Amino acid sequence: VGMAEFVDKDLGQGTADVKQYNRYCHFVAGLVGEGLSRLFAVSGLEKPSMANELHLSDQMGLFLQKTNIIRDYLEDYVDGRAFWPQSVWSKYSKS
Repeated sequence: VGMAEFVDKDLGQGTADVKQYNRYCHFVAGLVGEGLSRLFAVSGLEKPSMANELHLSDQMGLFLQKTNIIRDYLEDYVDGRAFWPQSVWSKYSKS
């Protein structure tokens, strides 16, 4: 399914929970991290063993995407987008 899973979703209220938030970040950036790790390993820019460290590559992609979400919070809010999990922010906000 991939990113298509999120095309029709209304992200105005964020993702439903941490699992969905991580899934979104995986499709947006985790897969890029995996692909780049493989590319760097094949090109010789990284150790060949890095091509097999897909969990590490995915986690780095998630880290970078979540950093982008934090950085772009105001812009996303103004544009009616939210990515933070409802299950987290609803504990601290009435709306």
